Amino acid sequence: NGSKIVSAGGSISGFTFQTHMNSFNSADESVDNSYGTLTAGNRGAGSVSNGTEGMIIGGFAQGTSNPIKTVSKFSFASGGTNTGFGEIAEASKWVEGSSNDTTGFIAGAYKSAISQDIFAHSFSDNSTQAKFGQMVWSQYGGGESSNGEIGVRMAGRDSTPTRNSDAFNMTDGSSYTIGSVADHRWYAAGASGSST
Repeated sequence: NGSKIVSAGGSISGFTFQTHMNSFNSADESVDNSYGTLTAGNRGAGSVSNGTEGMIIGGFAQGTSNPIKTVSKFSFASGGTNTGFGEIAEASKWVEGSSNDTTGFIAGAYKSAISQDIFAHSFSDNSTQAKFGQMVWSQYGGGESSNGEIGVRMAGRDSTPTRNSDAFNMTDGSSYTIGSVADHRWYAAGASGSST
């Protein structure tokens, strides 16, 4: 959110998942290992933020390889146990997230198969949202980021790692290709900044 970075969940080994939430404060470079707790252990979820609140979307059900629909929300200011905040329309894991000031988006994930679907979830309304749009490429595990107007997904995996990259408009859900990265890759990370 500009001053605090939060890490949540993850896998200890196999299907044993963490519930810990840890934070890093950029002002004094301190780590808080008791920042908060997920309502259930999770891995493979997507995370989104509007600068004040964060949401954890989808992922694996605790102890299994099954995808879940769960959305949970937390406050950057207070931390603590995050709260259930509705569901996405379809259970999804290996989720890629991006966001603007009002809405979190997931674009591409693994459901019962690899997905092109874009789903939106409001930071202020926990009702289940309909499908928002569709990405160009059917893949998951790419690096996703946004500038508040478009979401960008770079590389990922269909049946094998890809170089394909695409983007979507956060206003109307339309998508388009943006070229290819240099190397085939998946499970990449995404980040954005103000520099051109």
